[in-house]
Amino acid sequence: LIGKPYSNETMTEYLSISPVIYVNSTTPPLLGFHGTADNVVPYCQALSWEQKYKANGADCRLITVDGGFHGGNTYTPENLATMVEFLNGLRKK
Repeated sequence: LIGKPYSNETMTEYLSISPVIYVNSTTPPLLGFHGTADNVVPYCQALSWEQKYKANGADCRLITVDGGFHGGNTYTPENLATMVEFLNGLRKK
């Protein structure tokens, strides 16, 4: 997206395309599901966005799937029910 290698000189440009730096108290609520064994997006990134949302007064909820990988086994009936409940709650606001 930036067209330049990541470096100290381009760090600001890279940060400018990261949605999490724009989070504030008016950011729409977020529900995320993340597996601890995800080999595509490290689990620590989910913890980072959760922390940034909460620090900025935004509503978020992170569902951790122990041993979950990218996709696949994170899609359980329980997680689907949680997602439906979350979305239905937003419709009622």
